[in-house]
Amino acid sequence: MSCIPSIRSATGADKPGLMLLFNDCGLFEPGEVHLVEEMFDGWIAGRLARPDHRWFVAGDDAGIAGAGYLAADIMADRVFNLLFLAVHSRARRGGLGDALIAHGEVAARDDAGRLMLIETASGPETAAARALYARRGYALDGRIIGYYGKGIDKLIFRRTL
Repeated sequence: MSCIPSIRSATGADKPGLMLLFNDCGLFEPGEVHLVEEMFDGWIAGRLARPDHRWFVAGDDAGIAGAGYLAADIMADRVFNLLFLAVHSRARRGGLGDALIAHGEVAARDDAGRLMLIETASGPETAAARALYARRGYALDGRIIGYYGKGIDKLIFRRTL
């Protein structure tokens, strides 16, 4: 296994590296990257400044290697959602995705979280991510058919913390 970079809270200085990650990760169409950029900008500017919402990043010699965005669900009892999770293509298959999820779980537990959710799309491009979630003890708990478009379902994974 390769050396896993340390994980830390994101700062505004991380935005250029995050933009590269957003464009590299394969999660977004070119016209969608601005949406996650706006989420990050809002968090940095304090518009989303809740103590139970946090961006975190892992860097390597080439820049941001991975990132996550964890948010408490304000309409639920101590439920946290890992709303964004990505590992740069150069850093995949080395354990960083697992480490980022573990980091989010620890943060959620520190905030008295009882459930953790991770949502993803169906399809072959997310098969490795879904396998990772299963290895970490997440169960597929929901499916919204056609959520992301024709033939692309939203899958909701759950784990008790």
